[in-house]
Amino acid sequence: MSEGDNLIAMKSIGIITHYYNSKNYGGVLQAYALCWFLKNQGYDAEQIQFDKEKGQSFKHWAGNRYREFLRLFDEIRYKKIYEQIRRREKAFKVFRDRQIPHSEKVFSQRTLKELAKEYKVFITGSDQVWHPNAVCDAYLLDFGVDHIKKISYAASIAKNNLTECELKRYKKALLDYCAISVRERDAVEILQPIAPVCVKWVVDPVFLLRKTEWEKVIDKKPISDRYVFCYFLGSDIDARELAQEYAKNNNLKVKSIAFPNGEVNEWELNFGDESIADASPENFVELIQGAEMVFTDSFHAMAFSLLFEKQFLVFKRDWHSSMESRIVSLAELFGVSDHFCNTKNKMTYDYIENLMVIDYSKKFDCFEKMRTESIAFLLDSINNCVREDKK
Repeated sequence: MSEGDNLIAMKSIGIITHYYNSKNYGGVLQAYALCWFLKNQGYDAEQIQFDKEKGQSFKHWAGNRYREFLRLFDEIRYKKIYEQIRRREKAFKVFRDRQIPHSEKVFSQRTLKELAKEYKVFITGSDQVWHPNAVCDAYLLDFGVDHIKKISYAASIAKNNLTECELKRYKKALLDYCAISVRERDAVEILQPIAPVCVKWVVDPVFLLRKTEWEKVIDKKPISDRYVFCYFLGSDIDARELAQEYAKNNNLKVKSIAFPNGEVNEWELNFGDESIADASPENFVELIQGAEMVFTDSFHAMAFSLLFEKQFLVFKRDWHSSMESRIVSLAELFGVSDHFCNTKNKMTYDYIENLMVIDYSKKFDCFEKMRTESIAFLLDSINNCVREDKK
């Protein structure tokens, strides 16, 4: 271990992302990955428990309570399904508590200044921490305290552009960053003109761990059947029908994680041969690992398909173009853009049947180069912060 490594081993790194009380598979797994990658490098790192809901406006609070009230009627109607969803939520809590190092204290918007006393270096990211609809002072590391060490790792805007007002806010927040990196190529072009340092395009944290490291997360069980795995966050019926047609024509079952947003909806009620509403984060990884084919509209389901060398198709989520940049960036990196069904002519069974399979026997040089550069960026950024702190 080098002198720089010895220095950082004694320092605390606080990571802030969509972690606290998260029930999102991708969000929780990327939080796990970044934390454990750093700890495996000998760094004292943990997730900061930040409750974004605490301290929100009355309007926001009232809206959430109203949605909970409306959900009560569904919970009565679909009692057994919601029992499974609650089991899933408990499984998420168990995974966060047992698998991801995190702060004992839960911070809020009102207590952000206290964080300056807890950690020497702060990292924001990954996931959509910088999406304009989700960003807040905490995710921008804007604690109202001077001279703290700030780094972004794979922070995602998940949009193709920002308004002038949004750019002004980001420019002010980024002024004292030591290092800035983003998850999408488009975000580099958006932020570089307003950033004080070079903006780096890096891989999502899940790619910092290799396939063998992810296999340790799951319980290896004998696979009794061959199946297509479906994970859809949007409501696209056509994508689901394509998955069922593919499974039928290839003598496969359809397994899906149902109601991932925590609410029962009609388009998933009778979908697939096995609809799983209580899957844990470990189950999510395991279901992708065991699949013959993956159909999804999720960035992280696509990422794990690549990690486990699976054939897959990824679809636009409810045809929202603002969601495309992260998927386009990842697809281009691996040279699999034709597996992104983002146009109507790709939404046919003939297209799927004639699609070239992904050849995982070849080396993905662009990805490997970027992964190496991403790791170097992350470790160098942290060590530079520590050296400056020693001056």
